[in-house]
Order: sequence, then C-alpha cells, then structure tokens
Amino acid sequence: MPVSEILPDFFFFERGYLNGNHFAWRGERPVLVDTAYLPHVDATLEILAGIGVDPTRTAQILTTHCHCDHVGGHRRIQALSGCGVALHPLGRHFIETGDDWSTWWRYYDQPAEPFECTHSLEDGEVVDVGPHRFTVLHTPGHSADGLVLYCAAERVLLSADALWQKDVPVMTVRVEGSRTLFDALISLERIEALDVRRVYPGHGPGFDDMPAAVARSRERLRGYLRELGFTTNQVEAVVCQRPARFDQVRARLEGDGVVRCGVPGVHGEVQPAGTSKVSTRPQQCHTPFGPMRGGRNSASGPLVSTRTQRLRIRRSRSCGQRGAYRASQGPRTTVTPADSRVASTPG
Repeated sequence: MPVSEILPDFFFFERGYLNGNHFAWRGERPVLVDTAYLPHVDATLEILAGIGVDPTRTAQILTTHCHCDHVGGHRRIQALSGCGVALHPLGRHFIETGDDWSTWWRYYDQPAEPFECTHSLEDGEVVDVGPHRFTVLHTPGHSADGLVLYCAAERVLLSADALWQKDVPVMTVRVEGSRTLFDALISLERIEALDVRRVYPGHGPGFDDMPAAVARSRERLRGYLRELGFTTNQVEAVVCQRPARFDQVRARLEGDGVVRCGVPGVHGEVQPAGTSKVSTRPQQCHTPFGPMRGGRNSASGPLVSTRTQRLRIRRSRSCGQRGAYRASQGPRTTVTPADSRVASTPG
C-alpha cells in the first residue's frame, strides 16, 4: 500500500478503490483525516503505527463525509484515545440520529459503527492540522455532507470523493436525492476556482492535472443529466446559482477563523462548536424546484436542511437486490464510474 509524506509529517495512505484513502499528521497529538473501512480497522491501526503515529494519542479526526468507507475506524480510535470527531453539520445529523441510510451503511450492506461527534465543520472554516492550515469547503454531490480540505500555502487539495483523477465516484441518486448530479457539478465549479498543484482524492492515487480531472468529471455528469432528459439550458440554470467561490468565502471570514487541531500549548486546542470566527448566517442553497434553507449547528444539536422536494427518477440501472428489505424498496438508481461497474462498492 503506497504511503506518501505529502507535507512535513503529514501522510497520505492510498488504500485503493475498494477502500477509502486517509491521512495523518504525525505529532505528539496526531490528527487524522478519515479512517477507511471498519473491516480493515486493524490494518489501519498498523499502518498508522508504521509511520510513528500512536492512535491512542489521537487528538482529532477530521471527516470528509460519513460514508462507511471513510468512517470505519472512527469509533475504535475514539475509544482508544478519547479524540474529537469533526464533520459537516449534515453528517453530524446523520450520525447523531442513527441514519444508516444516508451514510450508505444499510444501503450498501457495509458495516460501520456510530461515534461521538464533537465539532461541526462549516463551509469556509479554517483548520490547523499541526503547522498546516486547511480551509474547509462544502462540496455536496457524491455525499450530501461532503467536504474537501484545501491548503492554500502549499496549493494542496484533499478532494475526498468530490474529485477523482479519471472518473466520477458512484452517484447514488436513490440515497442522495434527485439533485445530486447538479450538486456535484456545482462542487466542481468551487474546486476549479482553487489554485492547486497537487490533488489527493478519496480513492486512487494523487495527481497533478486538476483542470483535466475537473473537465472529465464535468463531462461525465453532464452526460448523465442529458440521458435523464435535462437540456443544457436547464442544467446551466441550476449551476449558475452556485454558492460563493473560494475567494468570496474567505472574504466573509471574520478575523482569523481558525479551529486548531494540533498539540495543546503549541498549536492550541480544538475550539468548541460555535466559537470559531466564521459567519454563522444560515446558508441558502437552490434546488431545481426553488430555494432550500439550512442552518448551522447549535449546542442543542444540528439545524439541517430538509429536502421538501424529492423526484424519484424511474430510469434506473438494475442493481441486484440483496435481502427482503432491499426487495421491498424497489429498484435503485445508481450511477457508477466507467472503470468500476460494481454498484455495491461505495466511494
């Protein structure tokens, strides 16, 4: 399994397309980004130990999204270390309410375990991972709670499952909703605005040519939408309502806006939810059916967007149903990458 030190003491673990890639900062109190599959958690712990990261000393796990192949080791590592877990407010809602459908745990029959969520990562928030500063960008599409982490100083992007090198990840319309392909296109617009020299995705190897990867993904997504009957003008009408670009997000930050995840006394402690100096205004996103308003997490729990419109796309690719529950739910609509036709493999 390839392991690369992509920044000083910050490592990239490439686990392949049938598992989730993940990252670790090696310090006195390590910080992790994702933790791969639950069935492989012992291997994950060994891999971390192999580069000198003691999982029992983990300070924080940053979560790009809560699909089963990215959060499998969260509970075990949290039990060993007492670490915090940070994720998007939508993902926090899924975990705290036991939603094993939106997390894909039940839909793809993949095991995962619940964990304690301690911090909500807002769009535009800044996180220090040791000496490395990352900006959080919300990039829904493949997953409603999807995040990417961008290190502007080094021009490095941890793109998770918002951007792969040669194709798009699985787009599970049955779970993510009818607007998932539109969301993925809008997220590509946000990513394309970044100045990036190197991308490290949620699956597959790192790569340099981000514009080419964005172009391939965009054409794939537009192709899916054409097959579903959407015209170019209809697609543009939705994509033009895209959220703020990266420079606009940064301009809205008030003060430093840093959530520190490093060594206490050196890089500071993780700030509690609601204390970072970022905008707390409710965010508004648009669907093909009109505006949809969501909010930020409060101390009492998450305020999340509610999908009031769900269009069931009846054009579905048959994916063998497993078990009585699946059979009772009817056919699933899953868009799969060209190089991976195994619909049961989540990204």
